[in-house]
Parts: sequence; C-alpha cells; structure tokens
Amino acid sequence: MKRVAGLSSPPSLNDYIHPNFSSSGILLSKCVEAFGLSVEELLIKHGKNIVSEQFHLNRLANAAIDIYAMVTVLSRATHTLNKNLASAAYEEMLTNIICSEASERVHQNLGVLKSGSKLKNFEHMRSLANDIAKFGGP
Repeated sequence: MKRVAGLSSPPSLNDYIHPNFSSSGILLSKCVEAFGLSVEELLIKHGKNIVSEQFHLNRLANAAIDIYAMVTVLSRATHTLNKNLASAAYEEMLTNIICSEASERVHQNLGVLKSGSKLKNFEHMRSLANDIAKFGGP
C-alpha cells in the first residue's frame, strides 16, 4: 500500500552507475517508479481487459523503450568512464542529454494515461476504429 500512496522512494542506482551520472540516475529511478505505478494503476482499473486498451499500452510501450534506452546508455557510459577511455567526456555529455530527453518523454507518455482530455480522445478514437472495422468506414 505504501507504493500506491506514493510513500516509497525511487530505487537508487548509485551502486551501479558512475558518480558523474547521479542526476541522470535519479531521473531514471523516477521514471522506473512512475512506470511501475502507471502499470499498477492500469491493471487495477482494467484487469485482464488491459489487452484491449491499445492506446494505453502504446504509451506504456513508448515509456518502456525510453527507460530501456536510459539504462543502456548509462551502462555503456559508466563502463567508458570507469575505464577512462578517450571518448569518456563525449559519452558523459551525450548520456546526460539522452537521459534528460528520455525522462521528459516518459513522464509525458505516462501523464497522458491520467489526462482526462487525452482519455476522452482515446474513447473517441476507439469508437471511430470500431465503426471503421464494423462498417468499412464512417
């Protein structure tokens, strides 16, 4: 119940990433936590019928892709910085940019899942899609 109430803290990645990436690690942790909460909320709301909620699942998938990208660039750049390779400064800058941009997209995609106007649009799109499938057009 702590998690649903928002009382838990995001997981720490400090043991796994280079110290220069602490701010990007915090962004990633917050994204992982927000993703988990969104999945939990959708499963509570839709249960087994979640498979029919393609507009919601699309947003979750996009968020998952961005989270995965953050993990991979942090992993690679941590390795580069730990080995003090020639590309370290370049990779550090690029990693922080990628994590910042991806974090914004994750929160945007997950925010849509709670936006009344966006959810209403999902319902309208579902209705249109059903009509097209049923009647071959409007």
